[in-house]
Amino acid sequence: MFRKMITAGLAVAMLAVAASSASADVPRCESPVTTAATATFSATTPYGEPGNWARFWTRDYTVTVQPDGTFAGTGKVYRDGGEFFADETITGKFGANNTVTFTATYASFPKPDGSGIENGFSYTMTNAPMDGVTATSPSAPTPSEIGFDMVTKLTTPQMVAATSTDMNHGEYVSSMGGGKAAAQACKGMPLNSKQGK
Repeated sequence: MFRKMITAGLAVAMLAVAASSASADVPRCESPVTTAATATFSATTPYGEPGNWARFWTRDYTVTVQPDGTFAGTGKVYRDGGEFFADETITGKFGANNTVTFTATYASFPKPDGSGIENGFSYTMTNAPMDGVTATSPSAPTPSEIGFDMVTKLTTPQMVAATSTDMNHGEYVSSMGGGKAAAQACKGMPLNSKQGK
């Protein structure tokens, strides 16, 4: 009798382990970002000599990203060597296949040495790859407008806020305080699950 109880207990335990193993690493239903998140990325451009990446300008951007991929934020422009140059504003949208379209601008400001005014500047990148390697020319200004090709490399954006795609379905429902709408949501469910009606 005692042996039968042990055997039955082991069988139940093995089923539990098998069930948990089967559910591990299951592809889950993705959900879009439902609240604004923060992202950072950088842009680099050759400094002084177009095409020479031994020295370069650096622009560091911090943006607030909306659920549809649009964003707005600020940037800081640094000369080669890290000396601060100007503050920028930036608006744009993250696209498919890790690309981005944006316009960044800094306004006119007095030169630090008092020798006059530094004219403002604006540049636009269109569907530019964000891999830190590909050099892309801005769609504006064009080389004919500024006298050289301002090729730019963009890093992959780093999101600094968690989204519901990081949760399984139970965690998502709990985070929403429960309820029918949360329970029926796709977020975190296995791809082959059937949602309630």
